[in-house]
Amino acid sequence: DDVHEYVGYEQGGQAFNDYTLTEPDADCKQHPLNALTNSGAMVICSMIDPRNELPLVAGDPESARMESRMQKYKDFVSELSGGEGIGDCREVFNSEREKAFDNYGIANKMRAKGAFPEHVKSYDDVREAVDFYLRM
Repeated sequence: DDVHEYVGYEQGGQAFNDYTLTEPDADCKQHPLNALTNSGAMVICSMIDPRNELPLVAGDPESARMESRMQKYKDFVSELSGGEGIGDCREVFNSEREKAFDNYGIANKMRAKGAFPEHVKSYDDVREAVDFYLRM
């Protein structure tokens, strides 16, 4: 239920890069239609280990905080896959990050529309959510 407070579950057939948001709710917030679009995935990425106490290091996709959050994600996926080791490819991440202008822009628009959970308060929080998404 927590996820669906911020991301819908409509089967809309949208393209992965669709960033259509719901109509404003009673609190004037808008949300991605489902988790299978970039916008929905970025919001969900912001929800992985949100209470991590390590400091956010602005723009550092390899900070202790990011590595801790990634390890939580990898452990979860490993458990789902019967204990298989899960890695991530930094070369792909770096390549994607160089071209991620649309994703950063979409994420900032969504932040302005209230799409992210309350703990995503600043540009740096939004950037961390997008970087996490790009590393997945």
